[in-house]
Amino acid sequence: MSNASKFSIAGSRDGDVPSTILKPSAISSHPVYIQIHINNQPTKAIVDTGSAISIIHIEFLKTIKHENFRRQTQSCRTATSTPLNIIGQIMLEIKIKSITTYTNVYVVTNLITSILLGNDWINTNHIHLFGDQQQLTIPDQYGQRITISYVESTFINQPALLVNQITLPPYSQTLVDITYRIYNDKDLIFEPQLNHLSNCILIPHTLLNIRNHEAKVLMINKHLRTECYSDQIRKHIGESTKHIDNEKHRLAVQDILRRNKILFDRTPSIINIPLQTAIKTGDHPPIYSKQYSSSYEDQEIKVQETQKLLERGQIEESTSPWSSPIV
Repeated sequence: MSNASKFSIAGSRDGDVPSTILKPSAISSHPVYIQIHINNQPTKAIVDTGSAISIIHIEFLKTIKHENFRRQTQSCRTATSTPLNIIGQIMLEIKIKSITTYTNVYVVTNLITSILLGNDWINTNHIHLFGDQQQLTIPDQYGQRITISYVESTFINQPALLVNQITLPPYSQTLVDITYRIYNDKDLIFEPQLNHLSNCILIPHTLLNIRNHEAKVLMINKHLRTECYSDQIRKHIGESTKHIDNEKHRLAVQDILRRNKILFDRTPSIINIPLQTAIKTGDHPPIYSKQYSSSYEDQEIKVQETQKLLERGQIEESTSPWSSPIV
């Protein structure tokens, strides 16, 4: 029950060089559908003014006659962080009533509708949308504007959101409450977003009944740990155990080291105590404290440690008569 359009491609998900920003958008709760013919096959398409590109699902493309498919794999994320897997581009004929247009369409594997027509198609063909009249217009070959009425979709996807934030322990599962904009309905299919799989969170497809905008779905955490570790700690543990040939023994040692990760944490620690802006001394005169005598080496250590605290911002210089010497 995820949302139905607005695809903002902002970069790659595999750590490679980000792709060119194609700038799709987020679909409104009431997307615009029109009746069209794609390569002479009738279908309904979403017209999305928030998307810079036009997109078609590969499974729908297989059902129509087409040629000159240009394979070009791109792995990107939408504005809602959902992966959008582009596998190529193709030029398609889009026919509305008696008007024939052509547009370059991106082919993807995980679109939640058959086809989406974005601003590339809208602007090129001088489409005017009138939401209050539930129609759009397109000029014909003589410049006369033809009116196209919106149609109702027989298949609408909408987002389902968590009611409360939850924490799943390792290797556990629980029923969670989700909310949906429909008040009451039954026999709805819930489909999880694919990006949860990369986090080892499993959410099975579910047949739901909605009551008072809410329902329940099962969430499963297959992950081993409840917390993550910094790249520095993971790298240090990996380097320290790479000499262990037996994988079972190596994993066991790594688990012990992770549980004692404080031994490898080189990041400076900060005492989390709120600072007082002033010390109330009243009329009491400063208390004189004589600095203890120490060796030259000890004084050097004090200077070095004090300098470290200054650089980290944990202390600051003071000329107050109440300042005490380092002991």
